[in-house]
This record gives sequence, structure tokens and C-alpha cells, in this order.
Amino acid sequence: ARRRGVARRFLDIAKDYASDNGLQQLHLEVGVSNRPALALYRAAGFAARTRIANYYGLGEDGYRMETSLARPRDSSSACPTCSGTGSTRWTS
Repeated sequence: ARRRGVARRFLDIAKDYASDNGLQQLHLEVGVSNRPALALYRAAGFAARTRIANYYGLGEDGYRMETSLARPRDSSSACPTCSGTGSTRWTS
């Protein structure tokens, strides 16, 4: 599933869900040598905040990354496909 946008879509859905449920930040950990994942997370708005020594126990460090989330949309700004359900999710 690499390079098909599946992971990015998953991250976007997770961020929307977290934001809609009042969370203000998301955190994740990733190995410092995992360049594809680091690029994905950075493109999704995550930034490395902490380096974790020997995170995987095999001599590889990890990064703790985080991103701030937008506040949930006010349900009064109903989207075209919500039909008054109170949902704030936009579809295209």
C-alpha cells in the first residue's frame, strides 16, 4: 500500500476524530531511521519533539513526534452533506 496515500488518509481520519472529540494534540513514536514514515508524519504536520535513546531495544533511537489539532468545527456551520445531523465532517 506504499505510495497510494492510504497511511496519509488514515492519519487525516485519526486527526479529525481526535479533534472532533476534544483532543488538542496527537503524539506518536517512530524509529529515527524510518525515513518514509518520518516524511509522512512531517507532511501530516507532526514535528519531532524528543529523541528517545534505544527506543526499540536494539540500539536504534526513536523520535516522539506531536502535532496540534484544530478545534472542532461548530456544528452550526453544517456542511452540504450533513443534512442537519450535527455532523461536522465534510465529504468530497
